[in-house]
Amino acid sequence: MQISSATRRIAIVTTTRAEWHLLEPVVNEFATRSGLETFVLAGGTHLKKAFGMTVRAVEASSLCPIHQVDFMPNESIALSDHTAMTRVIGQAVISFADAFERYKPDVVLVLGDRFEILSAALAAVSMRIPLAHLEGGHVTEGAVDERYRNAISKLADIHFPALSVQGERLRSIGEVESRIVTTGPIGASLARRAEPLAAVDMETLTGFNPEHRAILIATIHPETASTMKADQIADVTRRVVEAVLDLKLSHKGPKPAILFTLANLDPGGDIINKELYALMKRFPEDVHVLPSIGHLYIQALMASAGVMGNSSSGILEACAVGVPVLNIGSRQEGRDRYGPVTDVPWDVAMIVPEIESLLMGFQSRHIGDVYQPRGGIEARPARSDAPDPWVIIADHVSGLDLATLRSKPSASLNRS
Repeated sequence: MQISSATRRIAIVTTTRAEWHLLEPVVNEFATRSGLETFVLAGGTHLKKAFGMTVRAVEASSLCPIHQVDFMPNESIALSDHTAMTRVIGQAVISFADAFERYKPDVVLVLGDRFEILSAALAAVSMRIPLAHLEGGHVTEGAVDERYRNAISKLADIHFPALSVQGERLRSIGEVESRIVTTGPIGASLARRAEPLAAVDMETLTGFNPEHRAILIATIHPETASTMKADQIADVTRRVVEAVLDLKLSHKGPKPAILFTLANLDPGGDIINKELYALMKRFPEDVHVLPSIGHLYIQALMASAGVMGNSSSGILEACAVGVPVLNIGSRQEGRDRYGPVTDVPWDVAMIVPEIESLLMGFQSRHIGDVYQPRGGIEARPARSDAPDPWVIIADHVSGLDLATLRSKPSASLNRS
């Protein structure tokens, strides 16, 4: 493959729906920059029909070329055991190495904390390709992603945390100040531009009209670093749905409806997804399951009555648009919040009353009222004229001294 040596080649990796809606503005900002040749490496669940074949959404919304990196097993994606997941990690490292060898990036950019992203990071570092990491410095004590994220942070050459407190955590593990660039949260910047999805479009997407139904958006993942098993989570979810649909609400407001998005590809995710589809079959008028909401996610949040489950999107994006959030279990324990969140354990007797309270408080909300800091966390940029996160990222990557990044490690633990 002939590639001009005059351009700086940037590979941006995406492997799940969760990353893409945050990476999309980053990718498209890079596409506008002269002197950069940017392309997307899309793999993982993006390429699987059971998860919505979301690579099509990536292709439709990206201004850059998309190259597929397929490392998932062909026979099954029901990876309920850790041995199968570990084999996928090994295959992903090989597949990303092959892709890097073929497309020869000068910089690899990754976001988040997934095992798929760790695989890409390992391949990049082993091949001496500078690695940029977005959204490091978070804390999620109830998920194995906590370890993956910290490992990626130690592998990375340049860091783009969303908040200053997250940059401070990176410094605490030995990452050097000059290689930490705080950007502000991408989700919050997107929320400032968003408008609620129109009722007719929400009904097309979900099957429910927000003018007549109180739509709860729910995402339930396994808890990969706690004693709560996937079959227990599935059982609690079933009983919660049954109870919520049976609520006799005193406010006589819209009847609740529940839109589930699928659990991601963690061990046990297939068990939860099987239960979700069973619930949709039992309650076709009240429960709907989508593999992914895609680029309409923030707009759909704004048209909903609230969010429940244990996804980072509840703690981050839903808070940023002012939607009530019910966070269940320990998966997101320790994560910085961009607004008020109600936390409950996996206990039906505690979850259902909180959902009832959420539904009874359902009313119109406005984006201008939603940026409420909690625990000292501020989701907005320090200045109203501050550039968007994707502009900060593109500016910095464009000016990186690649020779310096290649010639020495990014950091080492401080020893005294």
